[in-house]
Amino acid sequence: MGFLDGLLAGSGRDTLPSGVTVRHFRTAYKDRLLAHFDAAFPGRETLVWDDKATGIELAVMKPTAAEPFYVAYTIGMSAEPMNLDDMPKKRQYEWLRWAELVMFLPGDWPVDENRWPEHLNDAEDKPAAWPLRLLRLLAGLPRRGNTWLGAGHSIPNGAPPHPYAEGCPFTGVVLFLPGEKNGPRPLEAVKLGGGRRLMLYIVVPVRPEEMQFKLDRGAEALEEKLRALPGGAGFMADSRRPPAVSSEEA
Repeated sequence: MGFLDGLLAGSGRDTLPSGVTVRHFRTAYKDRLLAHFDAAFPGRETLVWDDKATGIELAVMKPTAAEPFYVAYTIGMSAEPMNLDDMPKKRQYEWLRWAELVMFLPGDWPVDENRWPEHLNDAEDKPAAWPLRLLRLLAGLPRRGNTWLGAGHSIPNGAPPHPYAEGCPFTGVVLFLPGEKNGPRPLEAVKLGGGRRLMLYIVVPVRPEEMQFKLDRGAEALEEKLRALPGGAGFMADSRRPPAVSSEEA
């Protein structure tokens, strides 16, 4: 069992408050999120489905001929403001309390559309299922752990970290802002009114040596390494992408 699985598994400590169900945690920003991504990636078919156990919805935008990659994002992490108690001068960072997660997947991601979307909820079908299962777990982390997620945060898969699926080289993730050089297209935060905004973070699966490089030299140093990979591959959840960091650099 990985770190996230253990944290999010049902236990007395992690249960919801008395009288509260996951239905009460539905985000008020679903329509704005859908419109925001439709404007950013026009002309795509979007599939949305729910997970009643977590209250997290997942949206997956199918590839197009012009942009042959999937865009997956969470709907529900922003249902509750995140806890910034461990932040110095937290009042200056109120805009970090609301966020959703984004992941880019290659156009030949091994999904069986004849079984869509049940196929992607199948824990046994790990080559296709692990990215979305990971998104859902991460999106539930702030609520369950009474914490927050933001740019530069890294989360290993277990202790010691282990791959998300057989043959997968990734053993953790790092979150980045979807800026101009991060990912196939920059994404702005979603404006909520009243000066508030809903942040978007790209979930980037990383190899052990990339995670160690980040821990030793910082997220910005790893970000530059990922940017250097051709064709935006560094920000794609593709197990075939080349390493961004050599073992000698880690």
